Amino acid sequence: MNIKTKKLGVIFDLDGTILDDIPFILNLHVKIANDYNFPLTDELDALLREKTGIPLCITGSNLVRFKVLNYLGKKIKIPFFNRLKMMNKAKKFIYEYFKKCPLIDGTQETLRFLSENNAKIGMFTNASRLEIKRIFNGREEILDYFEGNIIAKDDVKHKKPHPEGITKLINKWGLAPQNVMIVGDYTSDIKAGKEAGIITVGVLSGVGTLELFKKLKADYVIQDISEIPLKFPKLGFII
Repeated sequence: MNIKTKKLGVIFDLDGTILDDIPFILNLHVKIANDYNFPLTDELDALLREKTGIPLCITGSNLVRFKVLNYLGKKIKIPFFNRLKMMNKAKKFIYEYFKKCPLIDGTQETLRFLSENNAKIGMFTNASRLEIKRIFNGREEILDYFEGNIIAKDDVKHKKPHPEGITKLINKWGLAPQNVMIVGDYTSDIKAGKEAGIITVGVLSGVGTLELFKKLKADYVIQDISEIPLKFPKLGFII
């Protein structure tokens, strides 16, 4: 297979797409409840997964994280001052986890495939550059595939689902939108891609579901990015 006949660009989301962190974040409330000996009912577990887990998965805002963790503390009935200690402890726990957070299986192989076939590789994430540095500390070889084509929340005025980061990469690469695709696990990735006029690919390795991606009219849905080397010719590109 050879895709060198056409200049192509692939933009990846980070959380749930390259980084296998979603199960950890979605279940953070369980650990905190256990730490405070608070019994979780099935109903409360489902509520906290939706109201705290999913927002923590998709936000790039410290204010949102504060509000989410504060909400979690209230629901677990932690007194106010203890709640502040809990939030600080939770943030430290999250930072420690991300130092060793695994990548989605097949990530390096997929990035190598794209690189060897002359595709431009970028990342557009609502994470900060400091967070990216922490995540890839000790495994910088992954970042080498992006060759400075990372757009973090620090680099844009408007985060996803605004397409600003996508537009920056398209202009930098000098590619037509129809020759670029975004690969992500949530609403914001697909909406940003649609707004930018590029091909949209939903992955089921994160927060998004098949039903959600169908509703958003994503162009393609795959299990995870390890499928890209096998399905690349079918992902909207004319080889």
